[in-house]
Amino acid sequence: MAEGVLLIVILSTTVFLNCANFLVDNTVLLSFFMGFVLGAILGSFSNALIYRIPINKSFIATKNIGIERSACPHCSKNLLRRDLIPIISWICLQGVCRYCGKGIGKTYVLLECVTAILGGCIASILGFTFLGVYLFLILPFLMSFILIFFRYKDFSMLKSLSLSMVGVSVLMFFISVYIPIFM
Repeated sequence: MAEGVLLIVILSTTVFLNCANFLVDNTVLLSFFMGFVLGAILGSFSNALIYRIPINKSFIATKNIGIERSACPHCSKNLLRRDLIPIISWICLQGVCRYCGKGIGKTYVLLECVTAILGGCIASILGFTFLGVYLFLILPFLMSFILIFFRYKDFSMLKSLSLSMVGVSVLMFFISVYIPIFM
């Protein structure tokens, strides 16, 4: 298993180094790559929202109570930072928990991939303009909103997501008023 991970690292490093000059010359692909990485991170955050909201766990840190660490849904063991890398950690762990060996659902990595592709498309089409940044900020809440609704068909759970989307929208409105260069 360690040889397979080492091979993946060597191959990905080789591909990255061979493509680096091409990516620098081609800003659309570079934008897509940056958006893909950011989208994968936002997809991971969406997974946290989808898991925590239905069981009334907080996803916002407060003064007294920090955010609970991500844990395996089967054995409840806190995950290491290296286990939280979107898409890559799921592939390296072959879709199972490092501690208990039980399967981690494919829906987690699928949502991260879809959000990563959407992020890449947003970055390559809109760039990091006002609308692009707004869509990036609202993307995890929107993806979570849609998936929680289709899974549970319950609007009462969606209140915190709706308030978060309104908060991001209001924040972006004030930013657009006071920072016109951001347009």
